[in-house]
Amino acid sequence: MRQGGSRVPDYMTGPWPKERIEALGNTCTVPVAARILNISRTVAYNLVKNDEFPVPVRTIGSSYRVLVPAMIDFLFHDTNPTATTPTPQA
Repeated sequence: MRQGGSRVPDYMTGPWPKERIEALGNTCTVPVAARILNISRTVAYNLVKNDEFPVPVRTIGSSYRVLVPAMIDFLFHDTNPTATTPTPQA
């Protein structure tokens, strides 16, 4: 248990491999997204409020939902510089 008495649920602790994030479904809450990105909940909400969160966030009623497919793309986008890209023909 953490100091202060609040316990983080087991499903929100530990590493976040791609498969675990995919299992969340199409959306997740801002606090869950913050844990995945390893930022505080407060920082995450401030980024959302200032329209600076790194992935799309939708407002549903009075709550925010983070788009999981966009989060996966943001985190696991293949940036392999050795990938072959076609060169333009002169």
